[in-house]
Amino acid sequence: MVAFLANENPSSKLFIDLFNNCCNEDGVKLEVVRVNESEIEQAVHVANEDPNIHGILVCYPIFDPHETTSLSKFCRLTGDYLSRDDKLRDTVQAKKDVEGLGHTYNRPHIDASHVVHPDGASDATKEITPCTAEAIMKCLASVPGAYNEFLPHTKRMDGLTVTIVNRSPLYGHPLAVMLSNEGAEVYSVALNSIYHFKDFKYHKVEADLETCTRSSNILITGVPDSDFHIPSSWIQPHSIVVNMSEYDNVSMDSVLGVPGTVYVTGVGKLSRAILRRNLVRLHKTYHTDDVDDDINGKAVENSASGGIYSDISLAQRIFQSLSLT
Repeated sequence: MVAFLANENPSSKLFIDLFNNCCNEDGVKLEVVRVNESEIEQAVHVANEDPNIHGILVCYPIFDPHETTSLSKFCRLTGDYLSRDDKLRDTVQAKKDVEGLGHTYNRPHIDASHVVHPDGASDATKEITPCTAEAIMKCLASVPGAYNEFLPHTKRMDGLTVTIVNRSPLYGHPLAVMLSNEGAEVYSVALNSIYHFKDFKYHKVEADLETCTRSSNILITGVPDSDFHIPSSWIQPHSIVVNMSEYDNVSMDSVLGVPGTVYVTGVGKLSRAILRRNLVRLHKTYHTDDVDDDINGKAVENSASGGIYSDISLAQRIFQSLSLT
């Protein structure tokens, strides 16, 4: 597996360090490759064509550090991508897209039915979904009152209001899609705007974060800012609070002082586990003929070479290719 770093984003560096530790524990070989912004697209093309690479991870954002309010990736007039990061996400081959951010993440049919209950899903419906969004759905499914598995699909979160303080294409947007498809009322909060997400569309509303929080049964925060805090006085009794940021957007101690409130943390650990599971799922589906050994749980190895990479490192192969273009 290869991970591309094309900027100096501290959150990306932290994630890669933590994920690399997990890969080492599981016997999965991860090669981290640093490239310039001008080289990232070609580097992804090289990894796409390398049969020894079974998963591609790109650390976003690279070109577009803004949150989305559009469900379309393309300009209506020209057909061009509106976002270079969206174009890059779709450049990663589907059979190597361990993050699930290209090809499927913007479709209205992304749902939680096979995410929460994968044993009941067929292989065809076990698509690769965005890791953090899937991790949060799994967390919510384990909290009493958040997800009713006995109701029909699209009704399992009926009557619940969710506020998501993050609208990035990596986290907040796919999560809004999943929650809405399960019947929840979803408010998507960004720095300068608040939208109601319904019927696979964003509808701008005249409200503030306090109003949305006070009306919500579930609050999900993902603000990468140590100075951002939501007062616990805004949180209603018997609410569920999920923090997916590396910072404490909400004080756990103060939240637990609100009667009946559940505080969910540690989403990152589950997200990294799902990312490794995605790699195994992709390998099983698309790459079993590429190696002589089977997966059998953890490591994916080639018995001839002792690893999933050749003797020449991926970084060397990529930079050799870049020098020829």
